[in-house]
Amino acid sequence: MSIKPPLVVLEAKPWSQAIEANLMLNFVLDDIAAWGPEKVENVLRSKFDKHRWVASVFDEYKYLIKAPNPTWLESVASRGYLRLRDLQFPVIAWDRGFSEGTPLQTVWVRIYNFPIFLDEFSEYDRVLNPFGAYVQEIDSATRNGYDVRFVRLRLAVCDIKLLPSTHLVPYRDPTGTLTKFDIDIEIENEHTEPLNAWASRKRGRPYPNGTEFGESERRDLGGPINPAPRGNSNQPPQSNTQQGGGSIRMVSLADHLLPEPPFRNDKGKGPSADESGPSSFPMSNNPHSLADLVSEAVVSVLEHMVDMGAPSVHTDIAAQIPSPNVTETGMPKPVHTGTSAQNMALPTGADTGMSKPVQTGLSA
Repeated sequence: MSIKPPLVVLEAKPWSQAIEANLMLNFVLDDIAAWGPEKVENVLRSKFDKHRWVASVFDEYKYLIKAPNPTWLESVASRGYLRLRDLQFPVIAWDRGFSEGTPLQTVWVRIYNFPIFLDEFSEYDRVLNPFGAYVQEIDSATRNGYDVRFVRLRLAVCDIKLLPSTHLVPYRDPTGTLTKFDIDIEIENEHTEPLNAWASRKRGRPYPNGTEFGESERRDLGGPINPAPRGNSNQPPQSNTQQGGGSIRMVSLADHLLPEPPFRNDKGKGPSADESGPSSFPMSNNPHSLADLVSEAVVSVLEHMVDMGAPSVHTDIAAQIPSPNVTETGMPKPVHTGTSAQNMALPTGADTGMSKPVQTGLSA
């Protein structure tokens, strides 16, 4: 069977409903004697002359005949036959099923690239009705705007083969400009991916820069502090400087790696007793000096680089640190390193609480 759109829809009208009500007074007679409709009418007139009998051909040797009244029809139909000239002709009362269409097939479809600003029941019908498809239900995610990747509809279709996989939808905007939308229609079946399958895919899809969907740059969210740089190199840029026979790895102190300063209360006098909120580094009884902060930042960076699998930087730097000497009075004894006076001294956390000069290889 070759069916081509557009298909039209016939609607019930008041006059059509009157005809249907009149049909309920009819019965179907089976002409087992093969008399034909004219002879059947003549015999009925001779037996029941007060009614205008008309035998309409309903099927081969089957005639649709209107009864004189509902009581007469109920009596004959309940008996199941009508006796004419000593012959019993089978009869059956009219039923709507004798002229009833077949139900349409129900399918769920996903329509991609449909204009998102034309999200309306009537607009879907205007596009799909010519293909013998009629909207029965709009998925709640589409109706409420929870998922706008596509429009999901339940359709009643005359023939599923009439639904095209692609279709053009012209659109005229308020200025009168005509454009078109190329929509794709996918019919759901047992192999169709569930609606929320994308949420179960691990880490999502990769981005062009090499990072992955959902990846965070904060350690407390489970992501790397420094995302991998573009290119084939898996290691951060390095710079080796020969100094004193050792190798110093230059470490970049990014702003987001430095610990946050202690927060202050509304009066600007540091944290109060009831403001013991979280901080990026532990608070101590003694205020931190600039050298303490820099030292903690360097240690934090080194520990992180080791955790990320980078070559040990502790060894490289430790090789540049001589053994400390302390005088009997507890004061630090200067260590002669043979390097420039611009080297910065970092605290080493001695038990005395005083800083010991240490060569770090970082120029001021």
